[in-house]
Amino acid sequence: MRKRSTQKQREERERKMGVEIVEELEQGPTFRFNVAVCQDDQCSMVEITFKQEHLRDGETTESFVQLVFEFLLEKQKKSADEIGESVDVEQLQTKFPDWRN
Repeated sequence: MRKRSTQKQREERERKMGVEIVEELEQGPTFRFNVAVCQDDQCSMVEITFKQEHLRDGETTESFVQLVFEFLLEKQKKSADEIGESVDVEQLQTKFPDWRN
């Protein structure tokens, strides 16, 4: 019974939150993307910058971008507006060394 509730909560969260790459600005070894971050019917454009070495084996740029924003929105409890205009993964890793765990 509890599992259904968790699934329902996850679906609700996914409806309210969305992350979509809108534009590729730079492609490897440093990647830069414009990303639409939507939460509770409000969207913000955020530029994300990261390097090839931030990706794990088999990880796509899209899945990595999704992971970064899930961390910021869910674990750090930031709103789309609070994230700001840009995210530098190098700085994120310095501030939160175990952010992927």
